[in-house]
Amino acid sequence: MKSQWRAKKDLINSLTLHPEFPRKIWVVVEQPQNESCRLSYFPESGVFSKTAYKSLLRSRGFKGVSGWIGGSGIPSEFHHDVLLLTEQNPIPGEIIEGQVSGVFFQRDKDHKFVAMDEEFSQKVGKADIKELDSIAYEKLQRLYPEIGENEGWDGAEADRNYLANNQPVHD
Repeated sequence: MKSQWRAKKDLINSLTLHPEFPRKIWVVVEQPQNESCRLSYFPESGVFSKTAYKSLLRSRGFKGVSGWIGGSGIPSEFHHDVLLLTEQNPIPGEIIEGQVSGVFFQRDKDHKFVAMDEEFSQKVGKADIKELDSIAYEKLQRLYPEIGENEGWDGAEADRNYLANNQPVHD
């Protein structure tokens, strides 16, 4: 089983925000589907490596991928995290166009933005988590089942508004 993936670091490290930001974004895939361990990105080498930590996505049954919004920063510096709803199985370092679809606001400001790839949003009908059927929405909510004060899920409009008016404040 693979433990490292080499990415096109010059491309990833120099990405700017999507020209249609905040409606559309570049999703830099960090955590693929079905990977048991969490991955970390090392910008100096362009390598994604397994860590000793379990993947939250896999342990909670999420069928998408996660990463960061290209152009918002690069881990381990400030950046915006993103969950991508997709039926594809992209590899770490792959860059996918996503349509901003929702957000999980967290008390610690490490918000998780949600995007859908083109095929997924066509299937749903509109790029908004509020349009997901009850089964798909419940699967998404499994990622963060405990909702504290000043936390919660919201749709595409709140997501786009936040992204348009706020810089990343979490690494």
